[in-house]
Amino acid sequence: MGCCNSTPSKSSISPEAACKPSGDTASNVRKSSFIQSSIASMISAVTFNFASLETTPSLDLTEEQKAILQEHWKKTLLAQRPDYFHKVMLISIQQSPKMNEVIACQMYCVRDLTQWPKLDRMSKGVRDFIDRQITVNDLDSAILSQEARELGGVHARYAQYGFKPAFLDIWQNSALLLLEKLKFDDEKEKELFIDAWRLMISFISEFMMIGYDSSMQLVRSEKKKESSSLDKTNVTNLQDAIDDNRTDNSTNSGER
Repeated sequence: MGCCNSTPSKSSISPEAACKPSGDTASNVRKSSFIQSSIASMISAVTFNFASLETTPSLDLTEEQKAILQEHWKKTLLAQRPDYFHKVMLISIQQSPKMNEVIACQMYCVRDLTQWPKLDRMSKGVRDFIDRQITVNDLDSAILSQEARELGGVHARYAQYGFKPAFLDIWQNSALLLLEKLKFDDEKEKELFIDAWRLMISFISEFMMIGYDSSMQLVRSEKKKESSSLDKTNVTNLQDAIDDNRTDNSTNSGER
């Protein structure tokens, strides 16, 4: 899609209007809707079973680092930057405009990204995911790794629109860049918080990739099976046509 500029800029376009695909785009979407829905269905059907892993993954945080994350997650980070995750997404898109098309599923691009409801929903989803790990799950490695895998499987649905694993690296860098602007009374605590945050999001990204790869392997396997089945059907139909042709020729020869 050519509607995305290299740097997102503001425009008078409304989010509601932006959500309506153009005639050409709508036509393309209809043509590919069956393929896209089939892929999405395959990925949605994935049941992750990682019991075969020999060891439980470990988030290498010290008790001090855990305590720092839990103390400053809301008191400092969200208090100073309630829009933190939305801003991280905006910075990431500025660094890689292709992300805009992926998030939009190549249907449309919103000029004023600050007013894009879908981007806002995604940002809140990430915030809720992190909040659950810190405040509810107590940064439990087993739970965090499993939920990160499942989240990676969800991201695999965007592969058909151009999602690349490198986007996770861009997001991480943007997230760390914004943390540097937080103000702490104690600079030592700020350093500890940023280090702990880096370890946490790296851990999440690592297991998201495991889930992403598992989902993509399933999709490729299903496509291969479908292709093989189609080839066999085509061969059978071709052989039937040849046999029918031979029968017709034999009948015609006999009549003559």
